[in-house]
Amino acid sequence: MMKEKTITIVSDRRNIVLKTGTILYVLMNRKYAEFHVLGDHVYKTRMTLAEIEEKLGDGFLKIHRGCLVSAMAVHDIKDRVDLSNGEALEYTVRKKKIILKELQSIQEKMIHEFRSENIPKTKEEFVKKNVDTEKIPDTEKIPDTEKEE
Repeated sequence: MMKEKTITIVSDRRNIVLKTGTILYVLMNRKYAEFHVLGDHVYKTRMTLAEIEEKLGDGFLKIHRGCLVSAMAVHDIKDRVDLSNGEALEYTVRKKKIILKELQSIQEKMIHEFRSENIPKTKEEFVKKNVDTEKIPDTEKIPDTEKEE
């Protein structure tokens, strides 16, 4: 299985290690970047959006000049970008087609990565990989637990 990617930031004079999978979005507020992560936590740090994009890599969409959103956090894109946690973010409307195309590309790449991992595709493959058949009791040896009256 893939090792989860992390990013280290300095927030309130502490080094914070964030798993990229927990980051919902990054919002620029002047010279500060606000990392919004699962659990309603927000970490402020001084970084440029270009530095953040480089450290995060693939899996994030730039929905406007100062906002990156995790493709895994996107629930829907209509008038706003609806996130899986219920929040909604504004985006550059004239770039909607580009944003949708990028989202689809990232999602296809994630699906391909899941397929390339050794994940069982059928019930039989799952049972073969995960179930120790020697520990399954023989049905003939199980006593009848129904009581006769």
